[in-house]
Order: sequence, then structure tokens, then C-alpha cells
Amino acid sequence: MLGHIGLPEKPEARWEWMMARISQRQMNTLFQIAYEILKNKDDTDDVISESLVIAAEKLHKLKDPDKLFSWLYAIVRHEALDYYQKNTVRRAAIETMLERSGSIASNSAESQYITKENRQQVREAVDRLPSPAKEIVLMRIVDNLSFKQIGKLLKMNLYTVHSRYKRTLKSLQRELERSRHEAK
Repeated sequence: MLGHIGLPEKPEARWEWMMARISQRQMNTLFQIAYEILKNKDDTDDVISESLVIAAEKLHKLKDPDKLFSWLYAIVRHEALDYYQKNTVRRAAIETMLERSGSIASNSAESQYITKENRQQVREAVDRLPSPAKEIVLMRIVDNLSFKQIGKLLKMNLYTVHSRYKRTLKSLQRELERSRHEAK
């Protein structure tokens, strides 16, 4: 056990400790807070999932277990605002990029080849992933499922799905960077 409030050491056990202390009504309130900011159920599910993972990882910082809900409330609100801001900026950047690429000969044979080559590299890297990681990435990116939905489909803990997804994306990014450097 950790700390003066008797927290388990393993992240999965901390997850269970935390979830056992949150009522369904409190979870609904957390969902409503995120939904009010995001106005999208799938995004809200993702923010709630991300927030709970963050909370489980930082549970050792909670000084008073009686304040778990208000602590989670603050985390969910912060994560929802952060998600909203990042996605708003990302959408604007993508739109700007598409506008610019449309006006700058993006239909040239060279740019189409580069795009095809990059897509092919990503496909090959994803195909090489081990089974559970590959399924999680494909379900999340291609099927646009929330972490909660993926967990239900794969019969995995939400914390496990989220951490495998993050780890796999970092691994894919490193592999693609390596292959780009080797191609130069």
C-alpha cells in the first residue's frame, strides 16, 4: 500500500480502488461536464477515459480520499477544455493546410508519389504490429471507436487499452522516423 490513505501500488489496482469509490451518479456528472464542453458523445467518452487514466496514474497525489470526486471533476474539466482547444487548433491547421496545398500545385506527380509512399509506409508499419496493439490502433483510428468501446469489444480494461494505444503510437512514430532517415 502507498501513502497514508492506503492506495495500492499497481496501476490496475489503483484503477479498481478509484472506480469502487465513484458512484454511477458521479460518473454521469463527470460525463455531463465533459459533454457540455465538447458537445460530442465519442469525444466525451475519450476525455472521460483519458481523465480516469490520468487520475489512476496520479492517485498518489490525492491527499484526502473523501475529495476523490471533486479531484476527478477538476481533472475531467481540465482535460475536456484541453481536448477542445487542441482539436479546434488542429482542425483549423488542417483546413489551412488543405487550402494552401490546393493552391500550390499539390496535384503534381511528385507530391502524389510522396503521399502514396507515406501512406504505404504507415500501412506496412501497422501491419507489422502484434495482434492486440494492431487491433486497438485500427479500431481507434480507422473505426473511430472510443477507448471504452474498444475495451468492451476486446474484453480489456480501459486503462490497458489506453496505455497500449499510446505506447503503440509512440512506437509507430519512432519506426516511421527511422525509415525516413534511412531513405535519405
